[in-house]
Amino acid sequence: MAAIIKSIPRIIIPEGCFERILGWTGTTDPVLKPMGVELSGISELIHPYRIERVAPDFHLVIFTLAGRACHEVDGTSRVLKKGQVWVSPAGYPQMYWVEADRTWSILWFHLATNERWKFVNARRPSIVTARWLEPLHRIVQDLLEESVNQRPDTITAGRALAELIGVYLDRELGVSETTATLRARQQLNMLWNQVNARLSHPWSMKTLARESHISPAHLYRLTARFHGITPLGKVTQLRIQRAQDLLRHPDYPVKLIAELVGYGTPFAFSRAFHRHTGVSPSAFRNKRNSP
Repeated sequence: MAAIIKSIPRIIIPEGCFERILGWTGTTDPVLKPMGVELSGISELIHPYRIERVAPDFHLVIFTLAGRACHEVDGTSRVLKKGQVWVSPAGYPQMYWVEADRTWSILWFHLATNERWKFVNARRPSIVTARWLEPLHRIVQDLLEESVNQRPDTITAGRALAELIGVYLDRELGVSETTATLRARQQLNMLWNQVNARLSHPWSMKTLARESHISPAHLYRLTARFHGITPLGKVTQLRIQRAQDLLRHPDYPVKLIAELVGYGTPFAFSRAFHRHTGVSPSAFRNKRNSP
């Protein structure tokens, strides 16, 4: 039999629902309370799960991980689908439920109406495609595990995870991007991840365009727009960054570093490194490793 909490709000949670919840008690108290996350969790819900709140005093954010559910806004029923995020600011009625023969897996947050989340007040309830669902899901899972394990360093780990949750919620709830802009940014991110994993590859505009499935001219425009640099300039930037990391370790010879980051000779590498940093690889290494 379903357990019905007879109060306002109206909450119906049937047997068979599975919920892991983070709150302001236990080991996560010092982590969540300062950032204004009143409750958060990952839930697997079944019919007849139903929530009705008339005038909630918190912001509700729900990401649909799998399945679907319905919610009502201004008397109109709408569907919440996989990959979407529903944001309902405080004060707006919240009504959502799982239909018969349906299941609904969600990642959710109750955010306080404090200074930290005041920018949500200006929003109206909305449903959009989630941009940062995957990292948020992983981080909340990690924090849930930390809260259960209660290791000696759980509070330290929890603070780091909570900061990441805040970063990704800011990205998700902040100024929204158009679908086209989001798609372009994702294409570029995938490309630079590929480049960063294969810095020794002889990248050219042709190979970058082929890898990203974007025409050379459009790739040039997108890279200038999002990074303020040319595509090949971005490749060089990634190479120099990797070289700087490796130069901090004296067991990597300069010749090997040059090969690893895609330069045919130490001389070519040295010239490129000096042009972008103002010092030679050896001078950079000596300065970084000096007492």
